[in-house]
Amino acid sequence: MRDERNNAESRLQIVSENLAEITGQEPLELAEGGSRSLQDRLWVWGIVGGKNVGKSTLINALAGSDVVDRGEDVGEGTTQPEVYLASEDFQSVRNRFAELPSVPIGYHEDAPASMRGLALVDLPDFDSLFTDHVETVRAIASRLDGIIWVTTPKKVGDLRAINEVRRVLKARTNFAYVVNKMDWLLAQTSQDPVVELRRAADALQTQITECDGSHAADRSFMIAARYPSADTMAGAIRESRKESTAAPDGTMKAAVDQLIRDFGRLRQTLTTAPTAEVAETNKLANLDFQVRAQAEQIRGHYHPEILAEKLQRATDEDAVYELIRQHFSQDYCARLVENLNSGRELFAEWSSQLFRQRIAHWPLLGWIAWPVMAAGGAIAGLRTALPSLQRDRCGDLFRLDGIDLAQRVDGLLVGFRARLARVRRHMNIEITEAADLENRFRRDVMVLADRQRSAVIAPYLSKKPGIVGRALRGILPLAVLLWFPLVQPVLAMVGELSLTEAAGGLIHALSGSNVLSGLAVSLLILSGLVAGVYSRVVRDTAAALETLQSIAAEGVSESLQETLAGTVTASARRLLARLEDLCQELKHFERSSPDAHAP
Repeated sequence: MRDERNNAESRLQIVSENLAEITGQEPLELAEGGSRSLQDRLWVWGIVGGKNVGKSTLINALAGSDVVDRGEDVGEGTTQPEVYLASEDFQSVRNRFAELPSVPIGYHEDAPASMRGLALVDLPDFDSLFTDHVETVRAIASRLDGIIWVTTPKKVGDLRAINEVRRVLKARTNFAYVVNKMDWLLAQTSQDPVVELRRAADALQTQITECDGSHAADRSFMIAARYPSADTMAGAIRESRKESTAAPDGTMKAAVDQLIRDFGRLRQTLTTAPTAEVAETNKLANLDFQVRAQAEQIRGHYHPEILAEKLQRATDEDAVYELIRQHFSQDYCARLVENLNSGRELFAEWSSQLFRQRIAHWPLLGWIAWPVMAAGGAIAGLRTALPSLQRDRCGDLFRLDGIDLAQRVDGLLVGFRARLARVRRHMNIEITEAADLENRFRRDVMVLADRQRSAVIAPYLSKKPGIVGRALRGILPLAVLLWFPLVQPVLAMVGELSLTEAAGGLIHALSGSNVLSGLAVSLLILSGLVAGVYSRVVRDTAAALETLQSIAAEGVSESLQETLAGTVTASARRLLARLEDLCQELKHFERSSPDAHAP
């Protein structure tokens, strides 16, 4: 499961790059820090806020010592990330922030040993150089484990800060919301201090709701970080109120005690290093939030579902077939295949093929039938040697009703481009070239016609003689060949002469003239057998041609139209399938929890 989560970042990046290629946009830059944080056992807090909200004071208060030089918190405030950590964690933190060359980072290794396993990162403020600072925060925020969002009573509700918090790819359970400098509010108010704290708490909860949709009372804190104790804070407030017109309030101690308790709760939350198991659980929660939010960001940037829906409508099967039927009607396709299946040429081809195949089952008859077989071979050789004649003939046959095939193809492609016009403004869709579609259609028609011819003639070619037929074919030609020149004269002689005259009679019976005359008779009979075979071939060929003419139009238009639709829409369909796969991939990462906000 952990490995799958680690791969989620790279998978999302691949999805983004694929969608950028499809739409022709620049790839969306995605942060890839969630999995990197799993490589160490640290817990790194990022402190986010505007200028002069007291981030440096808060860091010192949390560390329990002056780890931040007060002189750094002047002028434009924090201008680059400053990391405060124990020296033992330095290398791990450096590894965490590696491969961020565009982000200069300052490291301060003098945090007390109590902070070992923790690091606090003071991030650039939102008030000065806002654009540059925001880019820096976004770049480094992906490597953080938790966010401490700091504001003041004056800045609660800062819309820019709210928007930036929404963009931080962290699980909202790893957020802490802090209102610092609450002593100022208590010093200025003329109302009951406890009531003022309650109003401030309500304002903070409203902002938390705006940021992450939760109430999160356990993650909200109201503090005055610069005061180490209640007495110090109360004394400073009293001193400030003497110089103001605000009336003293008897409940001030309760309000100050509340601020001190909140700070203690905050310090306990932020400076207690989580166990390895808790840290990993929280880091995985961050990674889950990151991939969900980034998946939503990808969907909002490229709109793949909308593009897939538009492409689906543009390649709607019924609409495409209707477009094809306008240019390649059922009548056109049927007539075209009928013309290709020319009866005269097929008769010569099939009869020659059948005759050669069947005469091969008869011994000796092939020698007599060689002129017919030689003529058939010559015709077949001519067809093979001159394929251009066949192409020219087919090219002429493709022109029906005075319309060339090229015109029909152009009309089909113009109509299909019109259907894709709107979606092609947002996607890179290749459309089959007219010449390629024309050549493909020619090949398909030829293949279909050949398939029909093969299906019709195949049963006749596959006929084999039975046992009796094979015996008859093996014996009859030899018997005929031997009977008249040899056997019949000998039998005739035996019936007419005595034994004493047999020798002379045998010589006379087998004389050259008798043998030649008998051989002539045998050849005539064998020629009759050849004629009988050929006669049967002619009948079968005629029957096959009749069958072909009866089925030539069946299923032709549907098959050719289906092929055309597949060829014309092939590129768009492949792109649609690719889009649907990417949409399905994004669904694995889509937001499923109410605390996930779109960046």
